[in-house]
Amino acid sequence: MEQKSTSGLEFSVPSHASMVEQCPLCEFIFPTHENLVFHMMESHPTQCPIETTKEYEKLSITESDKLFIYHLKICSLLMLTFMGLAYVYAFVLVG
Repeated sequence: MEQKSTSGLEFSVPSHASMVEQCPLCEFIFPTHENLVFHMMESHPTQCPIETTKEYEKLSITESDKLFIYHLKICSLLMLTFMGLAYVYAFVLVG
């Protein structure tokens, strides 16, 4: 649904029907099924069905793999930045 703000900017607000998942216990709305599974296991662990628990285990392994790759990328970027600064500093001292 397109709307205009008081300053004249156009923006769209998603309708309730376009949301993907809704928690059956507390009625929070989530954009993906994965977010719903994480919410249910972290907010309502005693009320979750077995299927949700199994899906949570699979998703947490996938998430931990993604987080590990992200950490490797950040560490590599930091290492390259420090090496670059060390080379620049060495060339300034020589010149």
